[in-house]
Amino acid sequence: MLTFIYTRLAARFAQRILREGRFISYVVLGLPLCSGNLWAADMLHGVASGDVTESSAVVWSRADEKADMRVSYAPAMGAGEVRTMTVPAGTDRDFTAQAHLTGLSADTLYRYQIQFVADSRKSLPMAGIFRTAPVRKAENSVALIWSGDLAGQRYCRRPDFGYRIFTAMEKFRPDFFVANGDMIYADNDCPAEGIEPDWQNVPDTFPGIGDPRVDWENPAELREVFNAHWRLPVSQPHISRLKLQIKVRFALRAALRLGR
Repeated sequence: MLTFIYTRLAARFAQRILREGRFISYVVLGLPLCSGNLWAADMLHGVASGDVTESSAVVWSRADEKADMRVSYAPAMGAGEVRTMTVPAGTDRDFTAQAHLTGLSADTLYRYQIQFVADSRKSLPMAGIFRTAPVRKAENSVALIWSGDLAGQRYCRRPDFGYRIFTAMEKFRPDFFVANGDMIYADNDCPAEGIEPDWQNVPDTFPGIGDPRVDWENPAELREVFNAHWRLPVSQPHISRLKLQIKVRFALRAALRLGR
């Protein structure tokens, strides 16, 4: 019963964020879902935005079961129209979904909210923001951050502070983030014991390349191994908060196309 009360309050507060244009990145992250099959699929990896132009953007999320992703979006300031879109998230895309938002105004801050719906059940909503690009030939300052090479050679996420560098990156308030390759290392696994003495990881069960338990010539198994590797960084809390607030561009667009 207490979980149900907390969940209802979180959902109402997230709706208030969208309505009033406020944004708090930690409101719905990590809250438990109510038992009793009342709520639909959980948003396992938060939300993200990217591929922004002067009139369009892509927003993304992932569920843990087959569901419809419902998106509502509007300018963050003023009384602009709230528009909606529904996109399916199925097994063919590893329960991910992308919504291509079009007809947007240039150089405008937008707020959006994503919620998954399965039958009559609904997940907790989660909100994010993005700014569209300015019109062509306009002179504007742009701030970006970039990185590469995350969690390779069994240097996985540590349980004491995780990937805390992303919190420091977030403080620069950049316009967008470019993840310039090697955001996963598919040739390694992630055991609890790291590569150095006293280095501990948050372990995961995905295999590394060469694991004899995997049929590496089976496309379905290969795809699942690839997706499992990507689930680790995109579900990390520091990265999830960063994705809520700025536009993200992953090299090879692998994260936004997780499951394709």
